[in-house]
Amino acid sequence: AGASVELRLKDRSRYKIDGNTRTETNSTNMNPLGFNLEFLAGYGFIMVYGRAALTPLLKKSHAPECYPVALGLGIRI
Repeated sequence: AGASVELRLKDRSRYKIDGNTRTETNSTNMNPLGFNLEFLAGYGFIMVYGRAALTPLLKKSHAPECYPVALGLGIRI
């Protein structure tokens, strides 16, 4: 278990309508720096991973408050 820092650079929003990709914006008001809590646990050949953001993904003054969370399962070969 521990902490991590991430740089959130070059964000943009995209969507598809009828198979055509469109770029909505090149600035989604993303916080450029993120702080996270992470954990890794394993037993034998199975590993579990988790990460939760402590800082919001987007700037609170321009967007809803949201925090990224990631969970994963790994197999060691």
